[in-house]
Amino acid sequence: KFYIDNNPNGIYLDEATSLFEKLDSKIINKSDSLMIIKLFDDYYKALSDKDADKIKQLFAQPIESFLAKPNARVSDVVAYMERLHAPKDVKAISFDLAGDWTIVKISSGKGRPKYEVGFTVDYKINRTNVNKKAFHSYKVSAKISPSGRISSLDMSLAGI
Repeated sequence: KFYIDNNPNGIYLDEATSLFEKLDSKIINKSDSLMIIKLFDDYYKALSDKDADKIKQLFAQPIESFLAKPNARVSDVVAYMERLHAPKDVKAISFDLAGDWTIVKISSGKGRPKYEVGFTVDYKINRTNVNKKAFHSYKVSAKISPSGRISSLDMSLAGI
């Protein structure tokens, strides 16, 4: 960037500009991070609130993978949400994003990037049966499409 700014007519301007743009396209900036955090915060809040309409807005079609199911549909995500709330002893559920984000920005060739994201989420269950497990921690691996929607989401128990 220094060369580009200080040598507007330099003989290496084209190469420097090309390399700078390539490097810049991989840098995660604050707006990237905020968009990603909001997307997953909205998803887990929709799961907690049993908000199927919101979930439908957050996912790309088709979904590359959802909880190890390839070529999933939004209906699979909604069915998962319903299963979380189905047991009679479940009063409420909540999710807390741990903030341990790993984000990789990938050029999509369509002007807008896509992302690969990893993080941990804690799943808390408010149950009437206090003898059942009420807490799980998951490692999440996800992808975000160039349109800013979740295109893949897989989870595994953390610490295993």
